[in-house]
Amino acid sequence: GTGMATHVLSAAYMLFFVFIPGTLAFALVFSPNLQAGLFYATAQSINWLLGAASYFLVPSLGPVYADPSVFANLPGSGVTQLQDLLLDQRLQFLSDPAAPGTAQSIAAFASLHVSIFFTGALAAHLLGLGRRVRVAAWVMLALTIAATIHLGWHYVVDDVGGLVLGAMAVVLARAVTGFDLRTARRVPAPNPVPA
Repeated sequence: GTGMATHVLSAAYMLFFVFIPGTLAFALVFSPNLQAGLFYATAQSINWLLGAASYFLVPSLGPVYADPSVFANLPGSGVTQLQDLLLDQRLQFLSDPAAPGTAQSIAAFASLHVSIFFTGALAAHLLGLGRRVRVAAWVMLALTIAATIHLGWHYVVDDVGGLVLGAMAVVLARAVTGFDLRTARRVPAPNPVPA
């Protein structure tokens, strides 16, 4: 029912906090193709910058903050606890913006969760990673989109904005790094060790 869906989508949404460091570590430390890893890390870094810029350019609240009554009947989850924490921080910030240590982390447009997972799925596809990795990346993107709507973080337009930012990040990373995606599927042969 709704309770099970909420918990599954909450778990998928919270995977974001493991996905970023995990995939960056893999790309930069364990990737057999360091250029591909640097391309991916650059894309996700640009993604983060574009997301932060979108929050300043289009300040907005997601549905759970705009109309909390619509989401009041969702069962408690890690996401609802996070939403409550962010709301408390926002109220503290609004009551005294100059107070040290106050943060305001509520922003809806564009969805950074969607953009980060879309960049990950696009990169997995473009880099020719294994079928299981590609499928898992696209499934995670779909679950994240569903989670952002079901849990009230974002409106559909916020998720569409996230898709646009994710695609822009890949294009800009390609331009910045000069990485040739046509050769991405070929792993360079290791250099011979001098005798």
